Amino acid sequence: MKKGEKAIPIVFWKVNEETKYVKTLDREVCVNKRFTPFYYNVFNLSQTESIDLEKFVVVAKENNPLETCDSVIANMQNRPKITHDNKDNACYMPLRDLVNVPEIRYFDGSEEFYSTMFHELAHSTGHSSRLNRFENNAVVFGKNSYDYEELVAEMAATMLCSHCGIEQTVDNSVAYLTGWAQFLKSERKTTLFGAATKAQMAVDYILGNNIEQPEDVEVEQITI
Repeated sequence: MKKGEKAIPIVFWKVNEETKYVKTLDREVCVNKRFTPFYYNVFNLSQTESIDLEKFVVVAKENNPLETCDSVIANMQNRPKITHDNKDNACYMPLRDLVNVPEIRYFDGSEEFYSTMFHELAHSTGHSSRLNRFENNAVVFGKNSYDYEELVAEMAATMLCSHCGIEQTVDNSVAYLTGWAQFLKSERKTTLFGAATKAQMAVDYILGNNIEQPEDVEVEQITI
């Protein structure tokens, strides 16, 4: 620090979000925010000397778009609105029928960006204007039914990644799905098969394939 320089006090507000899920996917989730202040005494760079700035330069990621994945997204029928407004949160908002995914440069790699995008698009297929997977509140956010919908979306994302030739994220998705092991242990095999069936229907919808519900299999739904 240059001799005689004085620090400037600043306040940093840390925002903690607590998400409470409403009873139907036709409404948005409710987010409660808690603001916690942190106080710091800081100096401006101009108040310093003999600092090698090159050591503090952050190199931005240059993730390249993948044409095959972009084609799948662009050709999805009745596609929801897609935004990149929030760099810290990827989500699907049913009430607005909107998917938000951070820009590709915020991800560790292009594959992770598209895997996340496919996951949220899979959620959007449950909207009443598409596959109507949430009809009669059969699947809601909360308890086991939230796990079930996440399972459907991640299965669908894994299938879409494989379809586009993204192998890197398949292992990551498998690890993610393993996180639902406790849920799967407590449910019957028909529930797992039902989730896989719904995931395949979501994939077929996104890819524009014909969708047929198997007639010889009873697909179990979870209700609360």
